[in-house]
Amino acid sequence: MTFFLIFLPRYIKKNDDLYLRLNDRLEKEAKVIGVFNKSTLNRHYDVVSKFRIAISNREAMSYFIIGISASLLFLVAIIVLSSQQTNAGHIYSVMTYIWNFVISLDDSPKLIEEFSNLKDIGKRIDAQKKDNDAQQERS
Repeated sequence: MTFFLIFLPRYIKKNDDLYLRLNDRLEKEAKVIGVFNKSTLNRHYDVVSKFRIAISNREAMSYFIIGISASLLFLVAIIVLSSQQTNAGHIYSVMTYIWNFVISLDDSPKLIEEFSNLKDIGKRIDAQKKDNDAQQERS
């Protein structure tokens, strides 16, 4: 768990950057479509697809790392439990606890992705609201 917490801030920062860049492109989408230049449209959608692929690859890698970590956790638990005199109830409770822990980790990559996306959208809405308030004060 400590291993994940060490890398989490850098992981979140990279996600924030990817969603910032993706949302910047998506905000320009109406203008790009309005121009209707085929090469501009192709370039725009190529860039958008690259951002989406990068986000998807990060999410897939996160699930892979969590899966490998969970496998190692189960392996260590089995080795420790098999090297001691333990009863079936103790083994069952330890495995159930680890299983519940792993299940709770399973959703974390998607939650972090959504958090980054919502944080960026929230900043954009707040900035737009401040711009609107400033324009109203000038009027």
